[in-house]
Amino acid sequence: ALALDDFARMLSQRGVVEVIHLGMYRGDLPLPRGKRLRHHVAALAIDVAAFVKAEGTRVIVQDDWHGRIGAQTCGERAQPWKPTPATVELRELLCEAAGAKLFHQMLTPNHDRRHADHFHLEVMRDTSWMMVE
Repeated sequence: ALALDDFARMLSQRGVVEVIHLGMYRGDLPLPRGKRLRHHVAALAIDVAAFVKAEGTRVIVQDDWHGRIGAQTCGERAQPWKPTPATVELRELLCEAAGAKLFHQMLTPNHDRRHADHFHLEVMRDTSWMMVE
């Protein structure tokens, strides 16, 4: 909840008034055997599909990311194959959250095909590392 509150504050400063997500808690996933609950089973992750700006425009992960699997997500070598204003804004949103270390794991369409339409943003218990791909 605290990570989402910080994320909402950051998004608000960029004119975002709504986050469209595909889910947080998923009770349909198998529980890990003998391990601590994590990911969506423990409601520690959110799958974000789009951001809605105050003037009504939408920045949609599936339509506006323009990346490729294995490509760098943030940093100097992170380049979309089709740079548009929406693509640049979407990457700035994600990379600002990464720079603020709001989440431990941030998976984008650059990670794999299962994440083609959303960002997987997750906090993890007792974790000091961070992954963005």
